[in-house]
Amino acid sequence: METEEGLIAFAEAECINPQQIPALLVTRRDEDSGHYDPLSNPSPGEFDEVCKKSKLYQYLGLRTDYSGVGRGVISPKMLTTVFNEARAR
Repeated sequence: METEEGLIAFAEAECINPQQIPALLVTRRDEDSGHYDPLSNPSPGEFDEVCKKSKLYQYLGLRTDYSGVGRGVISPKMLTTVFNEARAR
């Protein structure tokens, strides 16, 4: 979000609400094109006990949940859960 490249990537992702920043979108680099493609969420809409409402719907990643439940925290456990999902793919 602090660079032109980051802002373009954010806009192209079309999955993160600007009011829920900071956020994390997991991508994989395509070796042929050099482009970074977001990993799709294998279970869109399925409740996640660790990430709760912070988990992105369409893609693998997290957004900040500022509700009373999330309290604006992306915890190390949430990050580990998402990264483990990405590694498994």
